[in-house]
Amino acid sequence: MVFFYIIIIILAVLQVIFPREAFMFGKRWQFKEGAEPSDISVFMTRLSGIVIIVVILFLMFSTR
Repeated sequence: MVFFYIIIIILAVLQVIFPREAFMFGKRWQFKEGAEPSDISVFMTRLSGIVIIVVILFLMFSTR
């Protein structure tokens, strides 16, 4: 279970560090070349990464 938590934390950290790439991951084919996400979508992507990190850390330390 801890291995699963660590993988999710790594993905969430990458989402916080690279929010534009994380937002466009799996969606890039839907847009023409040069399309960029809006500032609010970048903010929400970064915020969701932070929330995921907090929740996973809470789950890791509350179950022990």
